[in-house]
Amino acid sequence: MHVYPFTSVLGEAALTSKSLRIKWIKDDVASIDVAWESRGHKTPDGTPIPNVRSGLLNLVSREEQKGVWKIVVGHNVDYITTYIQSDRKRAIEQKERE
Repeated sequence: MHVYPFTSVLGEAALTSKSLRIKWIKDDVASIDVAWESRGHKTPDGTPIPNVRSGLLNLVSREEQKGVWKIVVGHNVDYITTYIQSDRKRAIEQKERE
């Protein structure tokens, strides 16, 4: 299922980690937040998409064996657009009430 996107619309895309935050839950369990940015996307017909996508990748890791860490759960969220739209809607509603 990943062959098409990674050989077409994401074929030249690059993901960059912008920041990393680790919160220890226990000695052997951590929540890891990675803020990322992605560039180089294309439409299916090959037209470059100039905008930059941003998001937050949440990973929960656990030490399975001494010295070996594995990802137990991962969530990849492209959250920027969601916040922008909700903030815009809230601002419009506030202005209408005034």
